[in-house]
Amino acid sequence: MRTILNLYLLTPYYPQDKGKVERAIRNVSEEFFYLLKKFPLWLRGKIKEYREWYNNKRYHRGIKAIPITLYTV
Repeated sequence: MRTILNLYLLTPYYPQDKGKVERAIRNVSEEFFYLLKKFPLWLRGKIKEYREWYNNKRYHRGIKAIPITLYTV
């Protein structure tokens, strides 16, 4: 069985190796948990909507585009 996931073993506590993962975790903690503190009842049924927005509709200032547009054919 073939998968599209590749396994990479990285050095622990060395963020230069896993910058995208570290940045994604930082974004979630800054944006999502901030909203959760501000609107605690927002969590009910909204995680799927947030994930959809974050992955497919959120404007990325670093690349000056929505990331999904760069990966669609």
